[in-house]
Amino acid sequence: ATLLQQVRGEWFNAISSLFAFCSKDRKDRLKVERFQHLLVRLMSMLYCTALQKIALIPPEKFETISTLGIDPNSLAVLANADEQCEVLVHWIQRHVIEGYNSGVVGVPAPILSRVFQELSRGLVNAQNVR
Repeated sequence: ATLLQQVRGEWFNAISSLFAFCSKDRKDRLKVERFQHLLVRLMSMLYCTALQKIALIPPEKFETISTLGIDPNSLAVLANADEQCEVLVHWIQRHVIEGYNSGVVGVPAPILSRVFQELSRGLVNAQNVR
């Protein structure tokens, strides 16, 4: 249970930081909302997938928030991937970089790198639980 708590803590802190780093400029409000909503959906999928890998109950018992806004072809790729958690972490990293490049995430790169470290540590801990 301790490793799983670390997974949750690392990933929660990464996402919490990203929400805090989002632009407060009114002109960016819609872009920020889209960024945050997709981020929450991807993280929900990541945590669900990690739990499915270690759980003793059927995978269908786990639910995610929604896949709204995620391309159906991408979902098909994910469904067929051997390492779904790694795919989702990659998608989240790309999403964060796109948010950074568009100005939605407004924090210096060295501070933003902490988010990537937390995502990575969470993934390592999730793999160690298996």
